[in-house]
Amino acid sequence: MADNIRATLQYLGYPLHVAGEVRGANGVIEVYPHVALLALLHVHFRFPYKVSRSLQYWKSEHLTAGARIE
Repeated sequence: MADNIRATLQYLGYPLHVAGEVRGANGVIEVYPHVALLALLHVHFRFPYKVSRSLQYWKSEHLTAGARIE
């Protein structure tokens, strides 16, 4: 799916830009959605959201696994 999107964007004049290459103004870059949203919203706190790491995020809460996932 990602390759199809990238190829279509390149066809439309928006090539993939990667580090170390000098390209024109139009292009596509890969970003981490969470970090990109924080930058766009001018927020400096990264919200802990990965369910598999919830024990690390909220050590003092003493919740069951089901409660943390919910």
